[in-house]
Amino acid sequence: MSKQNNSSKKLAPQAQLGTYIPSALRLRVSARIALIVGAVLIVYLPSISGGFILDDDNLLTNSPIVKTSDGLYRFWCTSEAPDYWPVTNTTFWIEWRIWGMHPTGYHITNLILHIVASLLIWLILRKLSIPGAFWAAMIFTVHPVNVESVAWIAQRKNLIAMLFFLLTILCYLKAEMHSPPQDRLYRPQASRWYWLSLAAFVLAMLGKGSVAILPVLLLLIVWWLRPITRWDLVRIAPFFVTALTLTGVNVWFQTHSTEVALRNAGFLEHMLGAGGVVWFYLDKALFPVDLTFVYSQWHIEADNPLWWLPLLAALIVTSVLWRYRKGWSRPFLFAWGFFCIALIPVMGFVDVGFMQHSLVADHYQHIALIAVIALAAALWSRWYRKAQGAVRWAVMILPIVAAGALAFQTWAQSGLYCDKITLYQVTLEKNPNFWMGHYNLGNALADVGRLPEAIEHYKQALQLNPNYCKAHNNLGVTLVQAGQYQEAIEHYRQSIKLNPDYPDAYYNLGIILDKTGHTREAIQYYEQALRLKPNDFEVYNNLGKIFLDIGRLPEAIEYCEQALRLNSDYPTAHYNMGKALVKTDRTPEAVEHFQQALRLKPDFTDVYFDLASAYANMHHSSDAMGAAQKALELARSQGQTTQAEEIEAWLNTYRARISGFPNESLPSKSAHPPP
Repeated sequence: MSKQNNSSKKLAPQAQLGTYIPSALRLRVSARIALIVGAVLIVYLPSISGGFILDDDNLLTNSPIVKTSDGLYRFWCTSEAPDYWPVTNTTFWIEWRIWGMHPTGYHITNLILHIVASLLIWLILRKLSIPGAFWAAMIFTVHPVNVESVAWIAQRKNLIAMLFFLLTILCYLKAEMHSPPQDRLYRPQASRWYWLSLAAFVLAMLGKGSVAILPVLLLLIVWWLRPITRWDLVRIAPFFVTALTLTGVNVWFQTHSTEVALRNAGFLEHMLGAGGVVWFYLDKALFPVDLTFVYSQWHIEADNPLWWLPLLAALIVTSVLWRYRKGWSRPFLFAWGFFCIALIPVMGFVDVGFMQHSLVADHYQHIALIAVIALAAALWSRWYRKAQGAVRWAVMILPIVAAGALAFQTWAQSGLYCDKITLYQVTLEKNPNFWMGHYNLGNALADVGRLPEAIEHYKQALQLNPNYCKAHNNLGVTLVQAGQYQEAIEHYRQSIKLNPDYPDAYYNLGIILDKTGHTREAIQYYEQALRLKPNDFEVYNNLGKIFLDIGRLPEAIEYCEQALRLNSDYPTAHYNMGKALVKTDRTPEAVEHFQQALRLKPDFTDVYFDLASAYANMHHSSDAMGAAQKALELARSQGQTTQAEEIEAWLNTYRARISGFPNESLPSKSAHPPP
């Protein structure tokens, strides 16, 4: 009995300890997850209110595919998009229906993706038995090099690719756990994880093609865990096939895109550039200072010995680490190999459109950064375990200090993205020859009405790149707003000369020619714009307006109808259609179009005024008075003094006319407002 009691007393503390340890572990894990989530929310808080910048218009705000109901089909099954990244574009298509032109929602989605990626890095490093896994994930979370990928909406492709890249590795590691390397066939559970890994890789490639190096990285990870067997090559072969196939698709899209200009460089220039790229990114990973949105373009000179040093240094480091791979260099070779392999797609061997501005960018090392941080965290962890006394305390606070310093810099860097004017100005201070920066700053300044500054930056963009037709076009638009019509016409014509297939320049030239009384020539340019862009509802509407003004009413109605077939929610087309219908004595139909225009644009003063006239023609005096009164209120609130005086005069005349005919509550039918 006594022995049983003693035995019982010994088991009780063990049972208590068994329930205590998992609870403490869960608490610690939860606290660390909360720390990562909180860090992301804090350091990226300034960027959440940021607007759309640079490529955001091509991929999102100005993308007709994103806005159409059949956009998913067109992203997945056609070559209309500039790149074949249908997974990334699917997120934009879905979110457009949620957020529309409100950028905050897109920013929040990017933050969530970054949080998930950081947590996955933590989990994967633990499964690889790499010490310091949490601090590696934490440093990755707050590293300022990642700001460009997280705070720039268009870099959603980076985040999507990273998410599925990490899921591929995680699923592959789980398959490894359930299938010994000597097994010729996978066990059922391992097979499921294997196919999930391959599916995740396909999605990663469809998010952004730069993850094509993942099969090589999988072999490197297997090498880290155990010796590579021939069965590993068999298992990873489908990943290589997927990578090669989808890389070919991406290259085809890049080379067939009319919007992308690729640099012209020889083999030697590519090799020397690749050597420089490795050390540039390693420097920014270890010492992330003097970061900028777009770095200055490199001018590689093969006859300059200094350009050979980075490549030779990279080859020497690789050779030394490989020589001692079975000894001290094994972790260094693993990290160095992961880092360099991850950079292969952005070393410049295959040119992409952005490389016309710079061969390097912070978002290019989004994946490679993991290797540098993981090695640093592992070295710190080893140092911490060996340190004693006061040194141990100093070593313990080192990652806390590092994370805090990086977090502060990330917070400051992300603040640049809350205001695109500030972002472009800061970028141009560091890279004054960035002609696209001048162009985009001109766009941003023009949007807020700072026309003289916008004109100056457009002109600087054209000094650096005189053949950029869009800069000529947008400079023309801004000059029109500034009242400089003749100079605007010259820039529109220059834009057309540089690119005869640029429909926007024809459209804008048509507008200014119509405005300056050259109606016949304006019609010709509008028609040319339609030949190049046959589904442009704005051009149809403007042609309808011209024919309305010159009294060719059947053609005016025809063009307005076509505009509304292409976009039934276009208020200006409804307004012009209504005016044309009034002039052809189809007033009830005109009223319907006026009312639809007001449902779409409730502050449309001109519509209320014309609607008042239409109601007067139909002898609906109370409706006419109400519409005219509303037009008067809007004109006054919008500061349109002249129009307000005109509406008030019409209203007074109409009241007098009604009161002058006591037996007839309404004036006689007229196609125009009473004088």
